[in-house]
Amino acid sequence: MGRRLLNNFLVGFKALPVLLVGLIYFPAVLLGLILFRDREAVELLFLVVLFSFIYLCSYGFFSKMFLFLAEKSSHLISVSNVFWYRLSVVAVCIYAASLGYAVYLADAVPLVVALKGGTLMEIAQARGQFLAGLEGYESLLRYAVFILGRSVMPLVLVAAFAFNSRLRYWLLVALLIFSMLSLEKVAPVYIFLPCMLYFFSAKRWSSVLATVILMLASIGVMTILAMGGIGDSQSGSVGGGGDDFSAQQVSIPPDMPIQEPMGRPGRFFLPNLIQDNFGVGQVTVDASHVSGKLYILVNRIIWIPYVTAYDWLGFHQTVLDGKLTLGRSVSFIHHLYGEPKMLLEKMVYVYEFGASPGGTGASNTVFFVDAKLAFGWAGVVVYCLIFTFCAACIFSSGSRVLMVSSVVCFFVASVSSLTATLLSGGLFIYVVLAFLLCERQATSPAITQAGGDK
Repeated sequence: MGRRLLNNFLVGFKALPVLLVGLIYFPAVLLGLILFRDREAVELLFLVVLFSFIYLCSYGFFSKMFLFLAEKSSHLISVSNVFWYRLSVVAVCIYAASLGYAVYLADAVPLVVALKGGTLMEIAQARGQFLAGLEGYESLLRYAVFILGRSVMPLVLVAAFAFNSRLRYWLLVALLIFSMLSLEKVAPVYIFLPCMLYFFSAKRWSSVLATVILMLASIGVMTILAMGGIGDSQSGSVGGGGDDFSAQQVSIPPDMPIQEPMGRPGRFFLPNLIQDNFGVGQVTVDASHVSGKLYILVNRIIWIPYVTAYDWLGFHQTVLDGKLTLGRSVSFIHHLYGEPKMLLEKMVYVYEFGASPGGTGASNTVFFVDAKLAFGWAGVVVYCLIFTFCAACIFSSGSRVLMVSSVVCFFVASVSSLTATLLSGGLFIYVVLAFLLCERQATSPAITQAGGDK
């Protein structure tokens, strides 16, 4: 009975990307239809439904394609467990060294600034410059930290627990400390979510509960620190999504098509938006108190991903007049046009909030919305097919460690462009590993026969 439930869980894991996107966007999409009632709200609903339809309809075809290709290529290369262990050690060392050198080069480390009692503005400036401020060859450190931290390290950590490594808990603590340096509030998700899914598939319920508690506690601590929870100088009450910075400390990047925020006012704070539409008074949240910070955190999780995607579509119609970017915001494509890279993420941020600390503010959204701005509806279909192929490779590989770890890549895809997910998000690495780790048992109806890890 337990084996059958496990197999059903792993087989059903193929729907994870659809469930993840649906969980993040679908409830908010329905609210958006009621609250906004405009073209962008309808388009976003259609995009979510279209992605789900394409994924579910094409997954079976791509899964068969992967199994055929994997069987043909399986005799070409064979990798031992010793090699994977040594490669994991090298990856951890490179990640630690890259992050350590980035800390050495940084003018200010966000975590250190927060622990020293820095103000919200000082912390925001440190976060904006940490890693993002690296230039020239040193910018390679940024990509190394992103790729290793968001894709490789979660995989190594899950493998450490799967094979009962003696260093697994030390690795967990080290990765948690490393993730806190940038005060990126979502960073604990990259560490704990794959572990939680692995423990769930292994029916280790106490470990699942402990992982959930640690993840929520880490996110809460990071949020409080990032919002100046230790410093004496705090921001005032918050009724929207942006931080209240003084004009002398913020700027708009040069060559922006707009110089001030646009769009529907008050759209970032869901409680006020709901109450405004139903004739109820405003909600005042004091961000200097822990309760206010948690209130803003919940709003950020439930509402901000949707309203950001909504703003991308609004920016496309209002600022770009519906014209396609044709990939000019992608690093390696803009060279084909012989033009400077289009700073689309920064443009949308200005559209949403205006100025930012040092002009570093950037807005990211789910990959199929980015595809809509780049190549229109045809681009959405192609991007969704590429995404489904990658997912089919991973979930058809038969490796439980690879499958549960890949949730980080799909989480990144839900808030980032596809090129960013493939490269810095590590999705391409997982596809390659799927071919290397695939065995004949993956061709059976159940994703795994023995339930073991590879």
